[in-house]
Amino acid sequence: MTAAAPRARRSPADLAGWNDDDHQSALTAYLKTATPDAPRPSPGQSAAYFFASAFTVGDAGEGLMTAYFEPELRGSLTQTGLYQHPLYRLPPDIPGQRRYLDRAAIDDGALKGKGLELVWLDDPVEAFFLHIQGSGRIRLPDGKVLRVGYAGKNGHPYQSIGRILVDRGVMRLEDVTAEGLKAWLRADPVAGAALMRENASYVFFAERQGLTPEDGPIGTAQVPLTALKSVAVDAGHHPLGSLLWLRADDVTEARGVLVVAQDTGGAIKGAHRIDLFLGAGPDAGRRAGEICAEVQVTPLIPQMADRT
Repeated sequence: MTAAAPRARRSPADLAGWNDDDHQSALTAYLKTATPDAPRPSPGQSAAYFFASAFTVGDAGEGLMTAYFEPELRGSLTQTGLYQHPLYRLPPDIPGQRRYLDRAAIDDGALKGKGLELVWLDDPVEAFFLHIQGSGRIRLPDGKVLRVGYAGKNGHPYQSIGRILVDRGVMRLEDVTAEGLKAWLRADPVAGAALMRENASYVFFAERQGLTPEDGPIGTAQVPLTALKSVAVDAGHHPLGSLLWLRADDVTEARGVLVVAQDTGGAIKGAHRIDLFLGAGPDAGRRAGEICAEVQVTPLIPQMADRT
């Protein structure tokens, strides 16, 4: 029996649109999470040439891409006036992998008086969406900015309120954007509060110190995320630090974009489920809320991984 011939290496430089990408930004992001045995560029080597020569193209798959951002919200370190909606620190008694209090119980005050309040926000809807984003910038009354990030969750599965409204015939799928959902929640605060409680998943936060205004939030890989170059993935399929080439006609156009897996998310499950980080602020937020697109996901594999 004749052994099958090894598959010919395919260089990333052969990917359509490769030459149009910002390889230097991708390299800067990549080096933040490169392991000691990962390929690294030689002195003077261009980023594009490094990626093209050190990696080979893996098998592409079709999937779904959404996007996320780092919002800026208004808050206070004390409960006062409009600031009545707390972000909580991770409780010390949370039971590992088992389920903890659900969102309804926490909203009803189950954690009140335990000294776990990190900051108080002025808007329950924005607080809810901050749980989805996982990180944010809180503008305090004195103008200072508190950076907060994901510290853990209560172990309950995430339930999309947009999917609930679509399944009930309340909204059309094409109308389910972040801004559309916020408008629906605010139009009837009682019904909105009840709907948010149907997502039993609850996120706890911690202060993130040492970040510059230019730094993105800290992702699961414990490095600041880079706008348009960092993505959240299912780490069971794409290890943190790995490279992916994405093509989504409505987002990356026909060119494609090289990104680095540096974050995870409760709703990001499967080999071809991608969440693209867009940066901070309202413009990034508006764009993130509109992105839900089919995407072609192509992993780039280090050349050393082929030497088996």
